[in-house]
Amino acid sequence: MRDGSSTTALDLLLVGLFIFGYSSATAQTQGAGVPSASCESGLSLRISTPETTSEVDRAVPLHLEIQNCSQKEVWIGLSYEEVLGSPVNFPVVVRDMHRRPVLPGVIWFHESPFGRPGPSQWWVRLAPPSVYARDITLTRYQSAFVMKSGKYQITASYTGISNPRLASNPRRELSNAPPQNASVFTERVESNSISIEIVPHAANGPN
Repeated sequence: MRDGSSTTALDLLLVGLFIFGYSSATAQTQGAGVPSASCESGLSLRISTPETTSEVDRAVPLHLEIQNCSQKEVWIGLSYEEVLGSPVNFPVVVRDMHRRPVLPGVIWFHESPFGRPGPSQWWVRLAPPSVYARDITLTRYQSAFVMKSGKYQITASYTGISNPRLASNPRRELSNAPPQNASVFTERVESNSISIEIVPHAANGPN
């Protein structure tokens, strides 16, 4: 018969394994048919969607996750400049059935008389196995693919920022930059690929 202390230690271990398994399963089931993300250079990147079929001109929701799958703490930096609702160093790419990238539906050109703003960024500390999650929604204003029937592939990537204190305008630089000796992710990681089919509007019911 085991004493109370050994039972408590075993119970804590089982609870820890259950929580880790549950969080992994939750991330896995957020998108239909999403494969397990591989661990590359200490980070894994997963993209998913609750629906793999959408009608023309209907918004397509996406869920992005960067997970620290290493054994040490790591910092990731994200740019304030965005494309398709995601930081420029954390882009989402939509390709048609011929693997050609689909351009944004609307491109705004505006040049400030003061020139382009200096680079600015924010930072996230990820202790293993922490996850940085981001939800975005693609509409006709972000990507033209939602306006044309067909099958599409969507992927994402993340490229680390090599200089944590890169900012030409100090007032725009946040104070949450990683400490001097922190481990900063500076490599590139690719996500899995998900398939989205855009279909015509459903026919109206019988008259």
